[in-house]
Amino acid sequence: MCTLLFRTVFPIHRQLDDSCFYKSSVGIFLRNLSASSVIEQEKAERFRTLLENYEFNDTQISRLAKETPNIFSCNPQNIILPKLKFFLSIGVLSSDLPKVIMGNPALLGGSIEKQFIPCYNFLKTLVDSDENIARILKRSPRILSCNLKVMEPNVELLGEAGVPESFISYMLIHFPHSVQMKCDKFKRSVDKTIQMGFDPSRMMFIRAVHVLCEISDQAWENKIKVYRRFGLSDTEIVSAFRSHPLCMRLSEEKITRGMEFYVNEMSWSPAIVARSPVALFYNLERRIIPRCRVIKILMDKGFVKEYSTVISFLSMTDPQFLTKFVLNYKNDLPEIMDVIMLDRSRRIIVGSCLK
Repeated sequence: MCTLLFRTVFPIHRQLDDSCFYKSSVGIFLRNLSASSVIEQEKAERFRTLLENYEFNDTQISRLAKETPNIFSCNPQNIILPKLKFFLSIGVLSSDLPKVIMGNPALLGGSIEKQFIPCYNFLKTLVDSDENIARILKRSPRILSCNLKVMEPNVELLGEAGVPESFISYMLIHFPHSVQMKCDKFKRSVDKTIQMGFDPSRMMFIRAVHVLCEISDQAWENKIKVYRRFGLSDTEIVSAFRSHPLCMRLSEEKITRGMEFYVNEMSWSPAIVARSPVALFYNLERRIIPRCRVIKILMDKGFVKEYSTVISFLSMTDPQFLTKFVLNYKNDLPEIMDVIMLDRSRRIIVGSCLK
């Protein structure tokens, strides 16, 4: 019976690269099945058919078999189907439903009345539509399993700090993981944000809280040390964080490579980067290096003055940059075309405007 059940519930015509994982996970399920004799072939067929009808693929069904084998012993029509319908009823698209479930398989075992509906009602008081609730679920499928005794105090703390309701809603939609942080961690993040001078009535406050929630104390200190190595003071680092909080989410390697180029290759003061930390976010090879080469030539020849901020030319589109800083000077500085052509050959800058 196990062989028949294996072929029926989990067809074996799989591509080779998926077969090992597929067979191993199904094997776990079948061993559990054989040991407990909880489920019959007919019930397993209904379960698989139900999932397929809701756009689950074979790999996803196999993962469920491996991670939550006990779920296959329940009655799919009575236990699973109502939950799938519930998620669709609150705005989750049928094409997104498998992704939401696979992001938190425990949803299939949760209680609609005791867990999902209370969480949904709480979220609905803070966001204005089911469409936004669906966006939250796509970003954080675990939020419907989150303890309201965690989320509610965190949201209340934001309100008490003076954060407008519209910004709280924004945080839930865009940074739902942060609101699910343990209350003590969340409070420390809010307090630290206030201590650094962020205004709770401004959107940047929300972004800063999010970063502080997501980054560990050790990671924060490590990145502070990286910035210090390039001569930035703690005041300048905090100023950079206030300007663009995500500068503390960049990897230590990305911070190091960007700062090394600006400070060592371009001979710019670290303070220039600190005033425009978003300059560290761009791709070094494809955008920063080729554009800075052009700017350096123009500066050396006296056509442009030294930039107090690098963001003005880094944030331009390729056509805008090429028009303003390359094509306008190609007659006076033919060599500038050589720099761009060299980079273009390496697919660093889109060169359609050079034709």
